[in-house]
Formats: sequence, C-alpha cells, structure tokens
Amino acid sequence: CIPCGHVYGRSCLEKWLAQCGKKSATCPQCGKMFRQKNIINLYAPEIVVPNNDLEKQVLSLRDKNEFLENQV
Repeated sequence: CIPCGHVYGRSCLEKWLAQCGKKSATCPQCGKMFRQKNIINLYAPEIVVPNNDLEKQVLSLRDKNEFLENQV
C-alpha cells in the first residue's frame, strides 16, 4: 500500500521504483508521488473461508461414530 491508499504488492512497487530509476515514483493509478520508505505492508491476521458443507459432514460423522461406539 502506498500513502495515496492504492494497494499493490511490495515487489511490484519495488519494480516500479527501479523502472523509474529513482528513489521516488508516482502511483500508477493516481500519479501521487511516493518513496520506497513510504510503502506500507498489509497483512491479514487470518483468512477463513467458511464451508458449511464440511461442518455438517463432520457433525454427521461424529453422530455416526457415537452411535457405533454405543453399539459395541
């Protein structure tokens, strides 16, 4: 992410800076100037994709397992 708020990967921004041949460059989208030291890393703490079908399957298998254990 750069100060203007547009989001690009760090490696792409570093290539962009190298292509410009300077320690500063302009945002490819809006043209505002930024420097390498202004690049901000963005990280997501955790990405979770809910899959209700798998959750239902796990619950069903637990029920079947409990039933079979009671049969023994």
